[in-house]
Amino acid sequence: MGTEFPFAFDAQHVSDPSGPDEFQLGIVQKVEEVLDYTHRNIEDARRELVEIGIVRARGGRREQVVVALTGGRCVRITLVPNPFKEKSFADLAGLEKLQTFEFDTALFDGTKVEGKWFSVPQITVGQPGDVIDWSVDKDFLDALIKRLKRVGKPEDGTVPFPATKAQVQAILTTLDRFELFPSQQGGWRAANDRVKRLSADLRIGVEKVDQIVAVLSELSPIEEKLKVEIEARRERIENDLRTRLEEEVRREIEAAHSALMETNRALLAETETLAAKRELISEEIARRSTEKDEIVGALERMISDLALVSSDRQTPGEPMRRLASDLQHVLADRGDLITVTDDIPMPLMRPTRFDRKIAPRAWSEIGAALNTAATFHGFNASDLRGIDILSRSGETVLLGSDVAMGLVRCYASAVAQGLFSVQSLDTSILGHEDIWRTPATGSLTTFSRVWKTACLDRSTLRIVLLEGIERTPMDIWILSFMSLLASPERPANLLVFMSMGGRPIDGRRGVIGLEDLVVPIRPAKTPGLTGEQLRRVLGDATDRVWFDDAVRPRPTKDDFRILVQSCLEWKIDEDIDFPLRAHVAGWPFRGPETDELVRTVWASRFGKNAGTTPPKMFADGRDWLKSMIG
Repeated sequence: MGTEFPFAFDAQHVSDPSGPDEFQLGIVQKVEEVLDYTHRNIEDARRELVEIGIVRARGGRREQVVVALTGGRCVRITLVPNPFKEKSFADLAGLEKLQTFEFDTALFDGTKVEGKWFSVPQITVGQPGDVIDWSVDKDFLDALIKRLKRVGKPEDGTVPFPATKAQVQAILTTLDRFELFPSQQGGWRAANDRVKRLSADLRIGVEKVDQIVAVLSELSPIEEKLKVEIEARRERIENDLRTRLEEEVRREIEAAHSALMETNRALLAETETLAAKRELISEEIARRSTEKDEIVGALERMISDLALVSSDRQTPGEPMRRLASDLQHVLADRGDLITVTDDIPMPLMRPTRFDRKIAPRAWSEIGAALNTAATFHGFNASDLRGIDILSRSGETVLLGSDVAMGLVRCYASAVAQGLFSVQSLDTSILGHEDIWRTPATGSLTTFSRVWKTACLDRSTLRIVLLEGIERTPMDIWILSFMSLLASPERPANLLVFMSMGGRPIDGRRGVIGLEDLVVPIRPAKTPGLTGEQLRRVLGDATDRVWFDDAVRPRPTKDDFRILVQSCLEWKIDEDIDFPLRAHVAGWPFRGPETDELVRTVWASRFGKNAGTTPPKMFADGRDWLKSMIG
């Protein structure tokens, strides 16, 4: 190993022992000096080698060295001597993209050669690694600002950063002139350390001054202390005097006005008693108000029942006696003021009257009630559910006279305590007004009284059957009458059925569009003995079931929006009113069967092809009506 030009070589053992040398010189390679910076930060190593410089024993010559860094890495740089500063600095060429290599730190476990470390060829320096930037601070900042200028393009109306190359140079020149680069901050660091030390010494002095001021404050004149003590004693004496005077004055007032205080206590006790009575009176008022509402409701229902039996020229006796009995029950001790004579003629038909003592069924049970009634009277349960939806949606159901009375009685037993009214039509019906008043006497008809009753009492379902429409000249009154039934004036709890026993009396006049005004159906009747017939034979009492129409469940706004979308999916563009009404009426069922029934009924009524087969009673009903009217 030479001192001026270090190199390394390998030796091979000579196989000929008779020769002069035991070893033979191999390949000679130049070695590089290794600078140990493994215990320092990489940035500190860069700043010392690039910015500050290091003193080299060998001056005036460029030399390539290996710089060992932390993390098992190293770099190769060329040290160039600076004759003005007597130091060597790293060659600036290529420092912005300086290649790193793997470094074998086992070198430092060996022995230095002449006080230096030298790399072992092909062992100490390994494979290349990442690239680092060791350029001087000024060049690094210059390149960074230029990159920012390229990346951060200014928006409209804003000033770019930096705006020009001159501004960049001005920034760099200012930092260099005032020695603000890290490599030039030796004086600033010394001044900073001295200022820190000076401020710490000053802080000690200030604290001492504060302590001296505190000590001097405790040495205040005795006169000031006496003033404070005298003021404190004066306040205590004033408080004691005030307390004693207040107690003495209170005792004197109590002694002088003892009678007044007794009166005050009595008034307070009476006030509490009156407050308790007021609470009782308030409760009594609330109770009487509730009873009043119940009495008003009962009277309204009685008036609605009275509307069924009253007329312009006669008043039936038995219904009035029942009404008087109900009023006696409601009015208690004043019932004896109501009297009914026996000479009032009896009505031709027993009026329909609901028993309010029977609680209504929940609407969730309507399906079961309809199934039970259909089985008991010998009808199909599905047909009865369809009739229920049609009638409660406002449609007028047309039945054959052979089955009309039995079917209406079956349906009424399931929803209206089995009560319904019948008005038989004849040839005296010559106009719309004849449906409301009897042509011969001018008295109110059954339909008129049922309409009024439904208006007065919205909770009960009122069912009326117009029997024998074929006996009237239908073309005179049917159109106007059906228009009224389809109007908002019709009570929602009024259910209308019609029956037809044969061809119209005047078939030549014809009835245009009757199949579009009503829904003709022909429900199937189960042959054989039914539960209704058996009960009539045995004389059993009939269960009085009814549903409160005022609390019938109805779809919300969101549900109604879904119903409209469903109707649009059926491509209903002519009459969307009927499917919506039918859905609202069938909402208590809430099942796919209801949707299917509404869809098929709509398709059957309007002659649409809904992709489903309508129930048999609708198809049979249309065929039956066509055979009647031709």
